[in-house]
Amino acid sequence: MGLVWVGTGRDVRNSSRLRIAVGGLTLAFVLAIALGVSGVLAPNRGQAVGASTTVTVIGGSVSVRHAGATVAAAADGEVIGPGDTIETGDDGRAVLTYFEGSTVEIEPSSSLTVDTTSVEAGGATIIDMTQNLGRTWHVVTRLLMGDSKYQVRTPAATASVRGTAFQVDVAIIDGSPETTVTTNEGRVAQSAPDPQRPGQTSEVLVGPGQQGSVRRGEAIAPPHITPPPGRSAVITIDAEGGLVVDAHGRANGVKDGKVVSQTPGAMVALVDGRVQVMLPDSDDGKLATHVEKRSSSGSTDVTVTVTVTERGGGSTKSEDKVKTDASGRGTGGVEVRKGGDGKTEIRKLGDEEKKSLPSGKVAKDGKVEITTATVVESDTSEKKSDEQKKDEPKKDSDQATSGGQDQTGAEQKKDQQQQTGEEEKKDDGKKKDDQSGGGAPGAGGQRGSGAPRGGAPEPPRPNPPQEPPQQQPPQPPSGFVPPASLPQLPGTKPEPGKDSGG
Repeated sequence: MGLVWVGTGRDVRNSSRLRIAVGGLTLAFVLAIALGVSGVLAPNRGQAVGASTTVTVIGGSVSVRHAGATVAAAADGEVIGPGDTIETGDDGRAVLTYFEGSTVEIEPSSSLTVDTTSVEAGGATIIDMTQNLGRTWHVVTRLLMGDSKYQVRTPAATASVRGTAFQVDVAIIDGSPETTVTTNEGRVAQSAPDPQRPGQTSEVLVGPGQQGSVRRGEAIAPPHITPPPGRSAVITIDAEGGLVVDAHGRANGVKDGKVVSQTPGAMVALVDGRVQVMLPDSDDGKLATHVEKRSSSGSTDVTVTVTVTERGGGSTKSEDKVKTDASGRGTGGVEVRKGGDGKTEIRKLGDEEKKSLPSGKVAKDGKVEITTATVVESDTSEKKSDEQKKDEPKKDSDQATSGGQDQTGAEQKKDQQQQTGEEEKKDDGKKKDDQSGGGAPGAGGQRGSGAPRGGAPEPPRPNPPQEPPQQQPPQPPSGFVPPASLPQLPGTKPEPGKDSGG
């Protein structure tokens, strides 16, 4: 079985191998070598190409302050140029897509300014930005030219990369800005002013699976191993394409042959023609899976498997069949949440719930393409969600069991009426026997089967008490799967002396 992990914005058909280790799992990565859309790279030295850089609003409050203009709400596909600043509110998220294919996902309460976007003589690309606050997730297209540069400046440090996926956090700690760089793929050069050597800088290389932090005015420290996520989710789509949209609207997967990775730390894999997405620190909420089945052969159902693993080692797994339409598109969904016992539960969604799942938004050729839910309704017996199916055992428990067969309330009432009628017939027969068996006057020595003639009739016997309905034990919701082990992902550790970066 072949395993290929790739980064966002890269064509999965053109690749070269790169080995890295992430969070204890060592994975083989393949990076594309193509640089974006043809015609973008201009031959003139220093030509600005900011017109090809756009913003995508994932959700919440997102604003843009264009150079020399006032702040205004951002719009999907809005062009971003040098000097423009993108700011997100407490609930805002956006994706900046640069002209050469690199992407920056901007998390809530963040501020990012684009300083330079240009192409130098010979095709080298220059992308320079400043992050003053918050969190950004960068997936950088492979930089082919030696003079190419992709750089993120912060108040405390500068991060420079060449073909990588990394996260930048800027926080105010005790009144001073602190910058933390977390690398998933490749290497990031983190530099900062050296307090021991005025006017000079110190630099450390933050490799895959590592973090490096520095506070303004302090010496830069060596990188350390990135802490493992508290909970991670792996979603496998048995198709050539598809997007997984997390609870915050961030899309991850393969669309039109291009890899998309908008969730910080997310990784996308192609495993024998299947799309596999790993989401670290997966939050509670609904996960939408928008399937794109290219092959017309075989079943129209696409198997989607969701496995959630806790840091302690326990895992929960759910498998669903997503129905696709004639074009090979379909939508599935689950809800991931913590149960009362603290363990993760996965609930499959019904067709009506799937229709309101979040859409995936991806920039392409300067426009924002929106992948909405495509729900091919199941048979009536399959349309119920797990919540509806949970009620079925409760209804069954209201049925009484008699003679090994279930009886409804109407059937029980009918049986009671028949039983009462038979008792009354027996009583009438006894009365007749008593009247005939009492003997003629003066013949008191004859025995009768009933009371003496002229005596009071025997009152009807009460019906025997009905046994209460037998209660069925509670059943787990349909689709619930006991915890299972997370599939092992093959790979090898970086070979000593081999450069895993760009």
